[in-house]
Amino acid sequence: MFFLIIFLLSNLVSAQNAENLSPSLAIQNPERTIRIAWTFDDGPKRETSEMWEMMQNQDILQTTWYIQRDLYEKNSQKYATFYREIIAAGGEVAIHAVHPKLNHASWMPGKTRSGHCYHSSIKKAIRNFKKFKKQLQKADIETKFVRLPTGLHTEILDYLHFLGVPYDQAEVLSREVIKKINDENYSILSEEYQSQIEEVYQDAKKLINAIHEEGMHLWGGGLNDKITPQTWEAESSGTGYRMDNITEVVDPEAAKITYRPGLFERLTKQITSQKKVGPRSLVILAHDISSVHTGQVHEDDVQAVEQDIERMKTVAKENNLILEYYTMSDLYTILTGKAP
Repeated sequence: MFFLIIFLLSNLVSAQNAENLSPSLAIQNPERTIRIAWTFDDGPKRETSEMWEMMQNQDILQTTWYIQRDLYEKNSQKYATFYREIIAAGGEVAIHAVHPKLNHASWMPGKTRSGHCYHSSIKKAIRNFKKFKKQLQKADIETKFVRLPTGLHTEILDYLHFLGVPYDQAEVLSREVIKKINDENYSILSEEYQSQIEEVYQDAKKLINAIHEEGMHLWGGGLNDKITPQTWEAESSGTGYRMDNITEVVDPEAAKITYRPGLFERLTKQITSQKKVGPRSLVILAHDISSVHTGQVHEDDVQAVEQDIERMKTVAKENNLILEYYTMSDLYTILTGKAP
């Protein structure tokens, strides 16, 4: 009975969100449907309202907003009202950064390669997380998802590096630690740095357990609820110093910036060539902040997202595909077969 309800929910959301084809055709053509979850990091800021207004104009209300505690607490009453309006319209709120004073502070201890602030201990990060969740609950804002400020993989990598593991090895070992979090019987095959690996693993496990105990998830679009290195699959950016790879790829770490088809266009090609097997969905990370830099690709993040949306609609229409929009909670329910 439960899975029948999930199936009916999927069809209902499809009928409400489908683009380019009628609702009846959307239900009949799941193989030509792409489910999109637009998620926004780093607010609340002035640009957050601009981003939300643009998404409303695009008629995309099923959005997820990963927010920061230090910014929220600058005017909690105002922002609580704002986010409740988003929730009432069909969106949801999630947790991003939890330090009450430091902006975008990593949850894991240790100096970060990118220069971000960080918590001095995992115990303090967990305490701050629980306080922020409770604060949001008192404001009638329920949260189900977490995204660490630089992503779980990067935070574990930075923690390992801080403890003395060379960066290239920390890059590999971070993914090994995540595998062990998902399966405690998994053996990390490394003769070196055993004490560092164990310390980071134990702290990461404490953090994941605390997140789960609060009924929340680190999830980025998979068919199950296993922990993944990052909680997004594609990224939209209006600056030249972050990855931008939805409808074109701009890699700021490349020696020379080049342009090539983005992940959405590649997904479209897989579907039209019938090579894509499994869920046709995309969790997109964007930033509700504007950073105008002369000579960069886009003027700001709001404009970049709007351009990506328009390009995706055009590509979908050209290929007779359906676009549906989901919050993270709704997409999680559809893909995993259970409510978050």
